[in-house]
Amino acid sequence: MVANQYQDIYAFVMVLGYSRMKYVEFTTNMNMETLMKCHMNSFAYFNGIPEQILYDNMKTVVLKHTPVEIRFNRKFEDFLAYYGIIPNACRPKRPQTKGKVERVVKYLKENFFQRKHESTLQALNEDIRTWLDQVANRKPNQTTKEPPIQRFEKEQKFLQSWGVKPLFPTNRWETREVSQDCFVSYRGKNILFPIATQDKRSK
Repeated sequence: MVANQYQDIYAFVMVLGYSRMKYVEFTTNMNMETLMKCHMNSFAYFNGIPEQILYDNMKTVVLKHTPVEIRFNRKFEDFLAYYGIIPNACRPKRPQTKGKVERVVKYLKENFFQRKHESTLQALNEDIRTWLDQVANRKPNQTTKEPPIQRFEKEQKFLQSWGVKPLFPTNRWETREVSQDCFVSYRGKNILFPIATQDKRSK
């Protein structure tokens, strides 16, 4: 980060239901590509893939949620299907449905962020990994009365295998037209696009 300049930071949080094993990663955006990368990083951390994942109603995942219809983002559904994951969505305006994640967010505020951290994304993610390994996943859970890492020994064998297929591709491909004055419009900005021309002069 540039000195004296602030940037919004987002936290990706995944919690395994039985063990309460946690994974947290900080990012600078919440787009689809970042969401998929965070998922794959969490699978690598757990060395396994859950068969089902419960999501809140963020727009990158859930396009529509009514009493009669739940419509997931097609691209994200393709990602989940690639890893054999069944998505479920929380009921709107019912925060207790995702209570396990909400408690981790509260724990982050009351514990992790009360410690000193360097103001770079890399340092923050290095610190959160240390905190997960040495504190959050070793402290006995208030509900289970056991450390998540201990219960995880039983849970991991029920996870799907990780690392048996190539990573899901997350590259972003978009088609843009080049204007007559050699500019390309991308995300609201005009970018000069150098076009190589053939020199027709005879040698």
